[in-house]
Amino acid sequence: MLYLTACAATKTKPLPEKVAAMDIDALFKMSRFHCLTVMVCNALEACGTSLPACWKEEKSKAIRKNMLLDYERKKICDFMDQNGIRHMSLKGVVMKELYPGIGTRQMADNDILYDASYRRELAEFMKSSGYSVESLGKGAHDVFMKAPVLNFEMHSSLFGKNNKFYTYYENVESRLVSEPGSRYGYRFTDEDFYIYMTAHEYKHFSAGGTGLRSLLDRYIYLTAKPQLDFDYISEELKKPGISEFEKKAHSLALRVFSNAELPELNADEKKMLEYYLSSGTYGTMENVISNRMIEYNNDGKKVSKWRYMRERLFPGMDFYRENYPFCYKTKILIPAAWAARLFKAAVFNGKKIINEVRIVLRSDK
Repeated sequence: MLYLTACAATKTKPLPEKVAAMDIDALFKMSRFHCLTVMVCNALEACGTSLPACWKEEKSKAIRKNMLLDYERKKICDFMDQNGIRHMSLKGVVMKELYPGIGTRQMADNDILYDASYRRELAEFMKSSGYSVESLGKGAHDVFMKAPVLNFEMHSSLFGKNNKFYTYYENVESRLVSEPGSRYGYRFTDEDFYIYMTAHEYKHFSAGGTGLRSLLDRYIYLTAKPQLDFDYISEELKKPGISEFEKKAHSLALRVFSNAELPELNADEKKMLEYYLSSGTYGTMENVISNRMIEYNNDGKKVSKWRYMRERLFPGMDFYRENYPFCYKTKILIPAAWAARLFKAAVFNGKKIINEVRIVLRSDK
């Protein structure tokens, strides 16, 4: 997968003898795990490989979804322009324009930052457009879905209040410039978009992990924007404390994808690449638990499996401020939030919770 992704990124034709030795079924599963099926498929097609139908079906679905999201996003942004609602497209919506062809930057959803003082108006528009409201007024984004594949996350802020990047982006409007052709659309400068994508990647990297697509995004962006002002970027990244992470990810992305053949990596580079490869697009519960245990250890308090489970059952006040704001304001209702969380976990996430407990009990932390 790594070899073929690098081939697609550098427009290099894969060697037929290498492709012939690959396990195509295992390759498909791993490519789906990292949301890189279309990139890998394009590389395989470039050398004339005969592929099972699942590859072309996955590619067709990705292209169709990309087109549908583009069409629906234009309607949503037109509505916001007409009603004076400030908005900005985020993450994959921007990145997909830099990738080598439609559908190659696969996405589960579209993310848009908007002026949440118009939350009611936007929700009414989305409902009238056939969307169901999955989440509204909870956390950092509202979620709207339309069957079978459309999912929009409308962000009131770039990060939740309990995230280390919340303060950095609290006055994000000061960092934005007007989006050409839009009355109320905005965008980051190239440098500030890179800072944001680094912060977003770090959020996932330091929690459940993030997959090879994140590293590929970085490579694609760096090669598409060779004039980035890294003096400014480095100084800004020092503020939330992730300048070293950027340097390591920056170097690794260029080393991994600049050539089809993987160069010799040092021990730290190998460890970091293996973490990306083992995490998949959305991370793993094993990584979540391991990283939380490390975080607990760094705060100087005693670390144990029981502390982990206690803090999962009864989290700190930042959690309630973000997820149960009414209970946060009226502290006497926090036990009601405990009950609601336990009920939700038992009814909707029972298997996931059991799996988490098993992983914690197996942990050697």
